[in-house]
Amino acid sequence: MIKTILRIAGLLILVFLNVSLIGSAIVRLQVHERINWQLEAWTFLAVSFFDASILLPIIFEVKKISIWADRLVLNTLFWQSALKWDDIREVKKPLFLAIVVLKTNRWLYIFNRQDYPDFNELVQILKDRVGVKKGEA
Repeated sequence: MIKTILRIAGLLILVFLNVSLIGSAIVRLQVHERINWQLEAWTFLAVSFFDASILLPIIFEVKKISIWADRLVLNTLFWQSALKWDDIREVKKPLFLAIVVLKTNRWLYIFNRQDYPDFNELVQILKDRVGVKKGEA
């Protein structure tokens, strides 16, 4: 519950940061203030970095997973997806990171090690199921 509240708070802060960045540029243009475009570019790059490093994981990180014989049910912060095993393209565990990336035909899902007590078993189940699917085709 606390993690969900923190995710929503982080999402709101980043959305307000993006909106205020655009809004401040519009207001300065309306009142004909001098705009330092180099400073604006650096600010835009910083906000883009925050979006990529914080906002994307907040949106695509899986809160709850249910594994069934015919499908995989994933709950994120905003939606629930029921995926057939054929829809999963790839399961990757990047080196030196405590996450697993699950790629489907439409989305990318992120599993965080801290969210699952039996994380290694989960990774092995996912890799085995995707491996069986690829071997049958």
